[in-house]
Amino acid sequence: MDPAATMSNTDCSKIIPLNVGGRKMQVAKNTLDLIPVIKMKLKDEWKHDVGTDGHLFLDVDPDIFQHILDRARHPTHFPIFWDKIRGFDYNRYNRLEAQADYLGFSELSEWIGRQEYLKTVQIKMGKPEIHEIGRIGIWDIETVDGNVEVERQVLQKTRSLRVCPRGIAVHVIPADQQKRCGRDCERAKGESGCDYIDETYEVLVTLRKTITLNPEAQG
Repeated sequence: MDPAATMSNTDCSKIIPLNVGGRKMQVAKNTLDLIPVIKMKLKDEWKHDVGTDGHLFLDVDPDIFQHILDRARHPTHFPIFWDKIRGFDYNRYNRLEAQADYLGFSELSEWIGRQEYLKTVQIKMGKPEIHEIGRIGIWDIETVDGNVEVERQVLQKTRSLRVCPRGIAVHVIPADQQKRCGRDCERAKGESGCDYIDETYEVLVTLRKTITLNPEAQG
């Protein structure tokens, strides 16, 4: 039975029954005509590939073939095999490239061969935000969009503090800041100069990563 003639007396005359690696499906003929090797198989000389049930047999992986159909049906979008945990699925891209090449679907196989899919996902790293703990609400709840990842890390740092010779607490500041001591403090220190101490403190470092799809690389 010629699959192109199957259901020829019905409104579904342009639907082709396929047996793709053991999986039955029905696909519009105008979609299959975009795949060169299948278009050839629909001609009379390929009748030996049609089973007794009228399904045209394709000896390919049905899961991978589905992506070829998706591209034929939606020519403005290439497949994106990526997730946050594993990144790009290179194995699936390699299998799809091989099957697309086998079926003569060169547009897709060449796109994968050039690794154009690497441009479909964009990851932007924001500038690190550094805040001293004790001056912020470190455990404040923050809501972000699903494409934003926030990583926080607490770091210990050491700084030198200038000590007030009169023991005034508010005059004790980091050595690289303008001193707060006045004339009385200067007189109190005499000729001994300023004293310094080392202080250990903690900072919260926040990194934001935004993941977006690049529409220019998808079509």
